[in-house]
Amino acid sequence: LALGATFVRTSQAVALAVVGTACHVMVFLGELYGLLPHHSLDHHDGLDKVGDVLFGAPEFVAGYLVAFALMNFGVVYFARSVTARLHEAEELRRAHDRVAHSRERLARIGELSAGVAHAVRNPVHGLVNAVDLLRTRTGNDAEVLDTLELMGDALTRIEVVTRRLLTLGLDTPLAFSPCDVDALVEDTLRLASPRGRDKVAELDFAGGSVGEALVDPARLSEAVSNVVDNALA
Repeated sequence: LALGATFVRTSQAVALAVVGTACHVMVFLGELYGLLPHHSLDHHDGLDKVGDVLFGAPEFVAGYLVAFALMNFGVVYFARSVTARLHEAEELRRAHDRVAHSRERLARIGELSAGVAHAVRNPVHGLVNAVDLLRTRTGNDAEVLDTLELMGDALTRIEVVTRRLLTLGLDTPLAFSPCDVDALVEDTLRLASPRGRDKVAELDFAGGSVGEALVDPARLSEAVSNVVDNALA
């Protein structure tokens, strides 16, 4: 019964205990009422007579059968409890292995991100300088200057993202500073508007309700940009 309860499900183990108890009860009652050959407790006459007297008393018989059933179900409960503990320990070990694997993977991703950030930052700095140079040579063409301003803002955001990639494995605190949230969101949407045209989508912004707040401008701009990207995906 203990071995069976170890390797089968709980419902099957309980069924096994019920069947085992029922079989023993039927054999016991069969001997008691003469349907089966009687097996004495011992060949010694004294013990045989004591056993016959005890097993002839209804109270003793009922108590014996209840005790036997409780013993069987107790064995099942104990075996299933030990098995459940072993399963929990195995699941906990697997969970620890998954966490360790995830940490190793995140560490590799951090190393890869740092390498990509280093490779991207130098060209971005060159593009920022090129945009500044174009501003000085463009003249007063408002449309061109507006386009260059958008390019400069986009390159600045790329530089901020690459800087964050370099500190991906560090617990970088938020850099709070007073910021016009409406203006920041509006600038972010201006950068995202070309993607909206590609998706035949219109980006509307109703500002003026927030004003200035103490936020991390780079993180907030990134969050707004992610929301827009998800909406356009």
